[in-house]
Amino acid sequence: MRRRHFDLVVVTHIDGDHVEGVARLLQDRRALRLGIGDIWFNGYRHLSAVPSDGLGPEQGEYVTALIDRDRLSWNAGVSPPGGPVAVPAGGSVPVVDLPGGPKLTLLSPGPEQLTALRRTWRGALRRAGMEPGDTAEALRRLGERRDLRGLGGDALGGDGLDHSEANGSSIAFLLEHAGSSLLLTGDGHGSVLASGLRRLLAERGLARLPVDAVKTPHHGSAANVTDDFLALVDSPRFLFSTNGAVYGHPDRAAVQRVLRSRTGPVELVFNYRSATTQTWADPPWPHTAVFPAADGILTVDV
Repeated sequence: MRRRHFDLVVVTHIDGDHVEGVARLLQDRRALRLGIGDIWFNGYRHLSAVPSDGLGPEQGEYVTALIDRDRLSWNAGVSPPGGPVAVPAGGSVPVVDLPGGPKLTLLSPGPEQLTALRRTWRGALRRAGMEPGDTAEALRRLGERRDLRGLGGDALGGDGLDHSEANGSSIAFLLEHAGSSLLLTGDGHGSVLASGLRRLLAERGLARLPVDAVKTPHHGSAANVTDDFLALVDSPRFLFSTNGAVYGHPDRAAVQRVLRSRTGPVELVFNYRSATTQTWADPPWPHTAVFPAADGILTVDV
């Protein structure tokens, strides 16, 4: 097996469907001959460093313990190095230059979202009989989790928006390299993403952000893909990462909002062909639906 190297691994937030795969990957990192330059992940220790201005904390502790055990580089690319991956309350949005030329512009989360997550994280761990930062206990429990061995729900309020603290803390960023751009949103709240975008647009003197592709937040949930967020991006291509098996994503309303936000051609890219995505490939729709891997997960060999 040839060696692979990731300059940066971003764990967007602690929801199980975003963090459990990383916990499995890190356990088998040596067997997979995987090198990692830096990991961006807001663990509990980073939440305490934030100014006062489907959740998975237990899995977050597993990832924390694995990073500590293997002495991996952790949040080294942010300022200050080793601090939280967050957009400060004031000033310019953070920009990070990655090896080889890519530029990453951070859009989410902010101090408010990380402060809210801190309370939820500690409460969830106490109910599970754990304390933040107990590496030995986290590794012991991880060893007992058959579902998290190595690789060998929406929380909606009455206003129809996502109020999950975990999703609100999602690391989201604009990645730019060699004339191409990609907006990666995690499960971010539409309002938080819009706030980050407005700050970036003000810095660049733009009304909307031109970007080659947008990964829709929260698997295409209508609680996150808001008109406010979409009004700030100008993209011909929207990516949907979901098979729709649990929550029926992407939501019909979310896809319709995407289509309404565009006056030109739109390409919808789905990593699964399923009941919730196939409907957007059937005519008559004023867009193109693409299934790069029609019967499975789209993967990229790096």
